Amino acid sequence: MNWKDEWAKIETRWKAWWRGFKGQAGQAAGKTRPAVATGRLPNPSLASCWDGASAIRRMMNILSPKMAEATFEERVAWMAARGCNTAHVLLINKGDGETSGYNCATDESTAKIARARMATLRQRGFCVVPWIIADDSAAWAEDLFSHAGERVGALAAAGLFDGAGAVVMGLEMDEPGSFPGGDKGWPKVRSAIREHWTGPIGVHHCSGNSFPYASLGDIVFGQLDEGASEKAIKAQIAAIRAKGKTAFGFEYSRTADRKRAQWALDAGAVGVGNY
Repeated sequence: MNWKDEWAKIETRWKAWWRGFKGQAGQAAGKTRPAVATGRLPNPSLASCWDGASAIRRMMNILSPKMAEATFEERVAWMAARGCNTAHVLLINKGDGETSGYNCATDESTAKIARARMATLRQRGFCVVPWIIADDSAAWAEDLFSHAGERVGALAAAGLFDGAGAVVMGLEMDEPGSFPGGDKGWPKVRSAIREHWTGPIGVHHCSGNSFPYASLGDIVFGQLDEGASEKAIKAQIAAIRAKGKTAFGFEYSRTADRKRAQWALDAGAVGVGNY
């Protein structure tokens, strides 16, 4: 038995209980939280996660403490102007895109900023979908796999799963360079999520119709190379649904692409990421 890991689990559960107790006490005293979204994924779930040449602007990174508050507000306004009702956000991101290099699982101050920004998103009418980890984060992925219970527990204790529409395990989970040992690591992460989260769990893979981790998720987020045809997009959504999974047409471009998003929706996807 690893006593350090066991103690971390006990500490995480105690923090979660204490947070819930304080919430109940606040309600009993007449205090209420700000109005928030229900947490259920809207259908269709419309998100636009990237903008500009080569996805230079990353809406998935808006929880980063390296992103100025004014920039965060600009990104939220941009999503709202496009008619989005869902925001996908990364919790652990070592090197994927602008303002990367933040870890909500190991830095309490980062987690605090993330929680506040998630609350703002809900107040603005967005369903929030947290993603545990980005690709381009190999060192932190190894840490996550080695301490799955502790790291995921810390995210839960910080309230970063509260009110979520879904929790997604990772970005491009089958990318070998980013997630060495994923075959053993991802099941640990899923088990850890399930200790704290009863809602839908999502998985995401590299471009194509190979979904090696589909069995770990309730939702499969589809991705194809930029410029995918209507035929290819509709075939991917059909392939996901044939597995008995809820399908998202998540990434078909590196910027907003309403046309390809609509192709996915027309094929039966319940949500998109390039709206």
